[in-house]
Amino acid sequence: MTLPDLINTESAINELKILQSRLELSLSTKTFNLNFFKYHRIDKIKHRLTIMDGIQEIQVMLYLEENDKEYQALTNKSFDLMSNNKVEFKVWEEDGGMFTSHATKMSGSIHDNGFVYTDTTKTNFDPTSFENGMFPLEYRGVINYLGETELNISKTGYELIGGRMPQNFKGTIDENGNLRIITDQIEWQITGHFYIAKMIGDIFIGEHEKRDEFLENVNLIKTKIKEQREKILEDIKSP
Repeated sequence: MTLPDLINTESAINELKILQSRLELSLSTKTFNLNFFKYHRIDKIKHRLTIMDGIQEIQVMLYLEENDKEYQALTNKSFDLMSNNKVEFKVWEEDGGMFTSHATKMSGSIHDNGFVYTDTTKTNFDPTSFENGMFPLEYRGVINYLGETELNISKTGYELIGGRMPQNFKGTIDENGNLRIITDQIEWQITGHFYIAKMIGDIFIGEHEKRDEFLENVNLIKTKIKEQREKILEDIKSP
């Protein structure tokens, strides 16, 4: 089964979205220094290798989704564990910009402590200041069975004077990993030039056993992916 055959499923499409988000995040967090031009070619090669490695991982994941029943059961279990109506996100770092009022795209993942951490990868930009009064009311996105997530702005409000800075969000995750969070608490700011830089989310509120079970399940999935990639390398090396 080829890659084009596999990307017709909703799960496959979500995986490709996560990959794109992961690569964009690596670009947004790349640091530059005075030696940039000296090391530009090395950085370019490393970036291409990162992309190739990411694509290979996605291909392996899609292959296992279609051909490995044990893997399918593990991924379904991840979605079942995450699916709930009590998702909460809290803004824990803000940033500011003269022509920016809100984050339009965020990416992140569930860390080893079982909480989701996101970074803003894209913001609005309007030098005319028309959008300076806009603030987020809702984000929609996806979270895959590894806990990697991407959120995009889906609804905004407008404050004529100053601005509104979200503090908390509440939301839901369905059985396919579709994530929706709605602004629950907002602070008014006179300048209106601050936006979400980082958030922390809890999708297992008060359910510590479910959190631990999810983390254990993800480790099993990653082990399956690693084993399959190693098998591919062995097949390539074989005469």
